[in-house]
Amino acid sequence: MNYKFDYDSTKVFTPGLIIRNIAPNQGGLITSMTEYKLRGYWKKYSITNETLIDKNTFKELSTSDTLFYTSPYHRSVTRKASTKSTGSNLATNFKYVFDFIPTFATSMSDGWDTYQSSCKSCDAIYSQRISTSGITTGGKKLAWFKRRICLLNARKNYVDYRRTNFMDPSNVYANAHLSAKNNADAAFKPILEMQDQFINAPIETTSWVNGKLASANFNSFSIQPRVESLGWSIIPNVFLNSINSIKLTIPLSASFQPSGNSNSTITKDSRYTPDYFYNSFNGRIVEQNKDGQPKDVYLWGYNQKYPVAKISNSDYNTAKQFVNQAILSNPASDAQLREELKKLYINLPNAQISTYTYKPLVGMTSQTDAKGMTTYYEYDAFGRLKYVKDQNGNIVKSNDYHYKN
Repeated sequence: MNYKFDYDSTKVFTPGLIIRNIAPNQGGLITSMTEYKLRGYWKKYSITNETLIDKNTFKELSTSDTLFYTSPYHRSVTRKASTKSTGSNLATNFKYVFDFIPTFATSMSDGWDTYQSSCKSCDAIYSQRISTSGITTGGKKLAWFKRRICLLNARKNYVDYRRTNFMDPSNVYANAHLSAKNNADAAFKPILEMQDQFINAPIETTSWVNGKLASANFNSFSIQPRVESLGWSIIPNVFLNSINSIKLTIPLSASFQPSGNSNSTITKDSRYTPDYFYNSFNGRIVEQNKDGQPKDVYLWGYNQKYPVAKISNSDYNTAKQFVNQAILSNPASDAQLREELKKLYINLPNAQISTYTYKPLVGMTSQTDAKGMTTYYEYDAFGRLKYVKDQNGNIVKSNDYHYKN
C-alpha cells in the first residue's frame, strides 16, 4: 500500500513585511525589507493505492481509493472514488449542511477581486514612477514608500468591506441569512439553523457504479424550541426527522437529480420516499419507527439525561400521559421510579415495555423487561459493577477486581 496527498491554499492571504536593520553602527539607516504572504492550507485529496498479489499465480489486483475535499464551505469528505484493476469504478458523493448555502450568499462578492485590482493598480503606479527618466535613488525609495501606503489603503478598504458584509455583529450576510431562515420552508429552516449552530451534519449520500446511481439517501430534519434557556438565548433543537431513500426499480439508474436549494426551499430527486421516522423532544429521541411498522417510544428521566422506558407499539403522546414527569426527572429513590413506571404496564397492555433506573454518573441500577422481571445491578465504592441480582435478590453474577501485588 502507498499513499499520496495533495494540498491547496486559500486565495485570501495576509500580507506581511519583515524589516531588519543590517547596519546598526550607521544609525540604523540601512535596512533589509522582505515582503511575504501568509496563507492557510487544507487537504485537497488523499489517495490510497493497494496491490494484492496472488502468491501462486502472481496475478495482481489493484485498488485505488481517493478521498476528495472540494467544498468551499467546509473540509469534510465530499466524494470517495474507488477504481479496481478489474475495471469497476465505485463512487460515493456526500452533501452536508454547509453545502446548502442560500443563493443570495453565493452571488455576494467576497471583495477579493476588487482588493486585488487595487493592489495591481498600486504596483502599476509604482512601476511607472521608478521607470521615469532621471529618477534618483531617493525618488525610487519615495516611490516604494508610496506603494506601501497605497497597498495599506487597499488592504484597509478590503478589511472594511469584509467587516461590513461578513464579520461585524450586524453584517449584510448575517441579516440576509436571518431573513432567509425566517422565510424558509419546513425542510430548509432546520438546515439554516444548523449552520448557525455550526453543525455540519450529512444531508445526502449517493453511491454510483460505473457512473450510474446504485443508491441514494437523504436525511430530513425538523426544528423545535428548546425548553430550557442557555444563558441569555434560547437555542432551538434540530433533530433528525426522517431517513429517505430512492427505491430503484432496476439495480442501477442513469438518471438522478442532485439535491440543491434556493433562498427558501430545498430541492431533491422526486423519487425519495421515507424509510425511518423520528420524533424528538428537548433534544432527545422520543419516537422512532420504520415506515409502516409500530413505533418505538422512549421516556427520559433524571433531568432528560437517561432513558427510563422503551415502549413498542404505542406513541409518545399516549405513553407520557400515564406517568408523572416530575418523578421521572427527579426520583426520590429507585423504588419510587419503578413504582411510577409500573403505570405503563397497567395502562398499555398491548405494548412491549422495558424500564430502567440509574445511579447518575455510575450506571444502571435496575432493568425490568416486558414480562415484568427485574434485574438489579450493584456497584462498589469505586463505581465498578459488583453484583448482578435477579428479581428475588439472588446473586447471579459477581465481579471481583484484583491488582498486581
